Amino acid sequence: MFYDLTYSSNFHIIEGNNNWFLPSKDELNAMRLELYDYGVGDIVNSNYWTSSEIVAGTSWYQTMGTGAQNGDYKYNPLYVRACRAFTSVSPSYNLRDIGPSGGYIFWKSGNDYLEAAPIDQSANQTWSNITAVAVTGTLTAIGTGQANTTAIIGQAGHTASAAKLCDDLTT
Repeated sequence: MFYDLTYSSNFHIIEGNNNWFLPSKDELNAMRLELYDYGVGDIVNSNYWTSSEIVAGTSWYQTMGTGAQNGDYKYNPLYVRACRAFTSVSPSYNLRDIGPSGGYIFWKSGNDYLEAAPIDQSANQTWSNITAVAVTGTLTAIGTGQANTTAIIGQAGHTASAAKLCDDLTT
């Protein structure tokens, strides 16, 4: 089943297989709809962090089982699943195919794709070591996860986060 999800004009394609990021709120929901709901990718029925912040101490998470999206304190440990954006004219991929980095395709628009990492990066990761300061500027739309991840990691005093876990992933 294809969901007609529009993406932000902030969508940036980075070539290579080491360009993973923490998905935005809408990206993670697309991952749920196209992978979890079909039993693809070993995604567990739990709460996963998104890269979309609500306010200084709270960020969005996705409950895979129910589809609910709520806010939680950044210091609470949740699951993390990275994703990456890429463009491919040939080969062409379908939803739920195995992508070029060994993950699963969960979104496509023309020749642009989002691929979920093949496994979770953590079952117990806080959103960030910085919990009382807003990142400001994180967005929720498809195509904004990479910029959100960069903003989270770029905070002064940042040492560890769900975003860094994704950014450090290599396949």
